[in-house]
Amino acid sequence: MRKVRLVLILAMEVTAIALVAGTGLFQGGGSTALAQGPPAMGDRPPRAERPEPADREGDEGRRGMRVAPMFRDVTDEDVAEILKFVGEHMPWMKADLEKMRQSDAGRFRQVSRHLRFEIAQLQRLKEQDPDAFRRAIEEKQLKFRSQELAAKVRAAADPKERVAQRGELRNVLDRLFDAETATRAAQIRQLESRLLALRKELQDRAAARREIVDKRLEDMLKVRPESRRAAPPAPHPPEK
Repeated sequence: MRKVRLVLILAMEVTAIALVAGTGLFQGGGSTALAQGPPAMGDRPPRAERPEPADREGDEGRRGMRVAPMFRDVTDEDVAEILKFVGEHMPWMKADLEKMRQSDAGRFRQVSRHLRFEIAQLQRLKEQDPDAFRRAIEEKQLKFRSQELAAKVRAAADPKERVAQRGELRNVLDRLFDAETATRAAQIRQLESRLLALRKELQDRAAARREIVDKRLEDMLKVRPESRRAAPPAPHPPEK
């Protein structure tokens, strides 16, 4: 089971990095619109820190099935953390988010679920590689700026103004390409590091095979106290 769990963890991280690499949070010139975001795959806390299912709001869909973190509804605490992060690192988005929060609460919560996922990825990147985090933020800012400039170019009536803005847009796109390349390289390094750790863990486990099997054998044959308490009393021998 542990081997299967390691493979699943790696597969989920590969999926998350590929999806974050291929999508942005917002698209559209000057207006906020939800881009296609990543599916189920939040930044799950270690097992010991995960709350029990009964403590989670909206954590179960059908009976016995857990809803992935990506699709759980955001709490007021989540919203506060999202707005704080956006205000500190992506201020160009904050006005649109606040406007959406007032005018379309359902849409705002949908966007917030995607933001919660992507911010978790960015926070992990910040801890592991601050320079890569800075480039990832720069990439998002340049993407937003390119969308604004594209809208201005399309709307420009003066040919000279249109040419000037087109040139500015090309410069921004050149910088965006460099930022995207650097971000992808950082994501690949992160994934390679995680893969090395998983391989090492698997090798250590293989080396300890006999100890693991012996311990499992002992655990499975051990009589637990509750088993002794639950055992029915031995029948009395028949009277002669």
